[in-house]
Amino acid sequence: MLKKLNPLSAKAKRFSPWRYGLKLGIAAALLVWWWLQNQREEEVKVADKRVVLPPDEGKTTPAPKAEAVPSEPDDLTRIDGVGPKYASVLMDVGVTTFTQLAKMKPEEAQEIFRAATGRAPDPTSWIEQAAAVLSQ
Repeated sequence: MLKKLNPLSAKAKRFSPWRYGLKLGIAAALLVWWWLQNQREEEVKVADKRVVLPPDEGKTTPAPKAEAVPSEPDDLTRIDGVGPKYASVLMDVGVTTFTQLAKMKPEEAQEIFRAATGRAPDPTSWIEQAAAVLSQ
């Protein structure tokens, strides 16, 4: 004998809220993924308009005016406040004599030290002391 199937029970087996929920969740995930991809592309387009310099480019150390360098440099550590480290920074940029130091402007010296050490000491008294050593 053939069993008659109840049409309501067959539909009940076909309709599964779990399956529809899974399909809806997948569709929502795809929609969110698509939206995020479009946002990222827009950010890249905006980022391309900016100019980014390499870390060392753009930093320049101002050099003092070129002069004839004597054969023997002066001992810059004789000046109060100039230790071996500051003397080496000055020598690295070409300031090796009291004459060169006396001719510098305080702003130039501060820029040299700011670029080399990250700090900018006040070189006004150093310049005055170098001029005093020259006048002796």
